[in-house]
Formats: sequence, C-alpha cells, structure tokens
Amino acid sequence: MKISMYRICKNISKAREKCDMSAEELAKRMGESTECVMQIEKGRKYLTVQMLMSVCLALNVTPEELLQDIEI
Repeated sequence: MKISMYRICKNISKAREKCDMSAEELAKRMGESTECVMQIEKGRKYLTVQMLMSVCLALNVTPEELLQDIEI
C-alpha cells in the first residue's frame, strides 16, 4: 500500500493558503522551523502521523481534509 505523499504535501500547501497563512506562521503554530514547513510542502521531509496532526491543529482542519483525493 503506497500513499501519494506528493498529494498530501500539496493539500497541506493549499490548506495553508486557503487560511491565508504564511509558511512562517504555520511553522510558529506547529513549533517547527519555516524550513521544516517548506520541506514538508515540497515533499522533501518525511511526514509522520504526529507531524500530520500538528499541521491539522495549526490549520484547524481534519486529517480527512488533508487526505482527500489520496490514492492508496
């Protein structure tokens, strides 16, 4: 079973932009560096479940919203 990390990363980026939030603000809310957020959005950083939940809390979205349209 392979999940498209590319789509998840793009969904995170879209959700952040929809919230009119900068990468810097998202990083601050997550307690991470801006570089970390940028690497996540580009699919260059391994995304753990804990990190996904941190993104969800910071963006006030559900995991389902970020995982929509993901092929397994």
